[in-house]
Amino acid sequence: MKPLIVVVLVAVAAYLAPWGASENETQRVQSDEAAVAMATFNIRFGSAEDGAHHWRYRRELCIATLRALEADVIGLQEALAFQIEEILEALPEYVSVGVGRDDGKLAGEHANILVRASRFTIDRGETQWLSDMPREPASRSWGNENPRVVTLVRLIDRRTGEALWVYNTHFDHRSQPSRERSAAMIAALVEARPAYMASEPIVAMGDFNAGEDNPAVRILLDTGGLGLIDSFRAAHADAVEVGTFTAFRDERSGEKIDHILVSQGVRVLDAGIDRTRGPGGLHPSDHDAVWAKVVIEK
Repeated sequence: MKPLIVVVLVAVAAYLAPWGASENETQRVQSDEAAVAMATFNIRFGSAEDGAHHWRYRRELCIATLRALEADVIGLQEALAFQIEEILEALPEYVSVGVGRDDGKLAGEHANILVRASRFTIDRGETQWLSDMPREPASRSWGNENPRVVTLVRLIDRRTGEALWVYNTHFDHRSQPSRERSAAMIAALVEARPAYMASEPIVAMGDFNAGEDNPAVRILLDTGGLGLIDSFRAAHADAVEVGTFTAFRDERSGEKIDHILVSQGVRVLDAGIDRTRGPGGLHPSDHDAVWAKVVIEK
């Protein structure tokens, strides 16, 4: 398995508006045609000694969950190289961008982005380390217990020709200063894009190990920062049972720490938390996946 896989498949998408359709119906169909399905999923690293929740027992359920999400772009967290290989073998419609955090190749956890090749071409993609040395594999700063990374891609929509930037990450689980510095670094990466790309819409997703009101998340949401929008809250402003870290229990009362945040150029059609369970209450991971259906506005 190569650490960075970029494959381009050519697909033709055609749309014929139904004769006699009302303006509202036509707009709805056009929105559905242009909609992009996004998902973020911490799949729990496959070498963890989790007993009945070991990867060998939940692998098929995890892959089935990913398949059922029907996402065009998926951000994975904690994925090891062999897990990504198994996922891609089962879901060959995706290509993977990202590297292992421990060596910049295959070692350690990955925060890879899976891209549906029939929907997007990958213009560029890379992984950077959330540290003072962002291009140094395995580098740690700011109190990180483990190396932390962000994987980013610039995608071109085959249907519309529009560009979309996606940033997928997994913040530190212990250090609040690290989480805040990591958020600030992602904001800086967004702002450092070439001037002619600066207005292109973005999606920042991942396991932030931080709830909606945590200062690290607010750096990305508040108008003084990137001014992103929480896609889940755009669709469910008053939802209460939003916990996404379950520890393999049916626990929903915790914080939503897995997020899909979108820029002003991205309109949210719907969003949710996937609560898939298998036989006997088997969980696909110790997190629940978060998904959003969006339209990239011109």
